[in-house]
Amino acid sequence: RTREEITASVRIHMRSMVNNALEIGMDLVEMKEACQHGEWLPWLKEIGLSASTAANYMRIAREVNGDSKMAQLPYTKILALMAAPKEDREALAEAAGDMSAAEIRKLTEERTRAAAAANTETERADQAEEALKKSEADAKKIYDKNASLRTEMQNLQVKLEKARDGQKQAESGCNILKGTVEKQKEIINDLQEKLIVAENQQKIEVVPADYEQLKREREELISAAAEAEERAAKAEAAMETAQMDGSANKTERPIGIILGQAMNAFFSECEMMPYNPAELQRDSYAVKHCIGQIHEWCLRMEDALAVPVITEARVI
Repeated sequence: RTREEITASVRIHMRSMVNNALEIGMDLVEMKEACQHGEWLPWLKEIGLSASTAANYMRIAREVNGDSKMAQLPYTKILALMAAPKEDREALAEAAGDMSAAEIRKLTEERTRAAAAANTETERADQAEEALKKSEADAKKIYDKNASLRTEMQNLQVKLEKARDGQKQAESGCNILKGTVEKQKEIINDLQEKLIVAENQQKIEVVPADYEQLKREREELISAAAEAEERAAKAEAAMETAQMDGSANKTERPIGIILGQAMNAFFSECEMMPYNPAELQRDSYAVKHCIGQIHEWCLRMEDALAVPVITEARVI
């Protein structure tokens, strides 16, 4: 159609706006497509329409089907219904015949708020479902981790029992070796006493016939005792290792064990020296100095044991 024909059609329909909102919108759409740049707004002013009103008419033409119930309603009612969601417009149009445009807008707003609330509840439900799934996944991870920890704890319990068994075996072997060492020490002491008596009787210059044999036996027993002590020390070390492996809190060796090992080493060295009064008297100053040092150390240890010590309670 020509511009004049479209303009005439718009003017005719505007004289009866009650039922012609859709036709006016279609005419406006056609006219806007036909206008050149800068002609649209002057043309609207010519026919007495504002740009916003023309936009509402054209929206009605684009979104309202000519066969729908909305197309039979006046412009104001159609415009009020346009605020509702598309899926609700036809249902509202059936009830809008006896309602004013203000009542339709109010109803549309209520429907819009209800739809928004429904959407919000749907989103909350979706979020709650996602949170539930996440919680279930987290719970499964925790359960799997706890199962792994329980298995690890059972394995550690088995290792602890084995360590305890090893500790018991080490203690038993250590006790046996200690008994052997004590017996050998008794034999050595007895032999030492015999040598001392023999040397005193012969005054060193006269050696008894069996002196060399007794000396060899003494040296053999001392060597055997040293080997037994070495085995005992290894057994004690193995026992301490088993104790430390079987305990959650590893501590340093008790001072009693350290002191006992040092004394065993000291006496072993001393017993290896030949008992010769003439040699001792010849170097009496050095011998007396060593004896004095040992005596002073023993006195310090006795003083330390005599001091009362207040121990703090340990929380395990």
